Amino acid sequence: MRFFDWLSGRKSASAPWAETTPPAPPSLPKADPPPVQVDRFAAFMPWILQWETVFLKGHYGDDKYVRVERDPDDPGGTTKYGIDYRSHPHVDIANLTKDQATDLYHTEWIKADCAAMPSKYGEVYFNARVNCGSGRAYALSAAAPTDPAQYIQAQRDFYARLAEARPVDVKYLKGWDNRLDDLVKWLHISS
Repeated sequence: MRFFDWLSGRKSASAPWAETTPPAPPSLPKADPPPVQVDRFAAFMPWILQWETVFLKGHYGDDKYVRVERDPDDPGGTTKYGIDYRSHPHVDIANLTKDQATDLYHTEWIKADCAAMPSKYGEVYFNARVNCGSGRAYALSAAAPTDPAQYIQAQRDFYARLAEARPVDVKYLKGWDNRLDDLVKWLHISS
């Protein structure tokens, strides 16, 4: 069962990651997925999708009108729901659904072990993975290994340096800052 289907109670074909857990012994009740990891991911996913989903004009919030982005200045290439071709060359980006994007994000959340990180820090780290890549997210963690506010500042500093080094990215700088401002508010992070 895919994560998004499990979360919404829908029945569907099993996702490959869902079948990796062996069944519980018959004498014990079947265990649910780890509640901390599922709850934090499920709580954070709407925020990620809010920032990563672009709708056709006049259709905000209608999943039938999610736009495929083809920004020639975006090194990630074709993007939908924030899932880009460069990071996911095996995915049919143009026909990606919200459920499939959520499953991909869930796989990345687990791979990064965000649930094992302190509350708020895991979400800040995951946002950086989504927005500027796993390698950059890891590098930023060296500047702020435990403090979400310091991590966000390190991410802001990175974006400023990036826009300076690559002038075509200046057009994204205000959006990156707005996203981080919103993350601070959403997670109630004090500086």
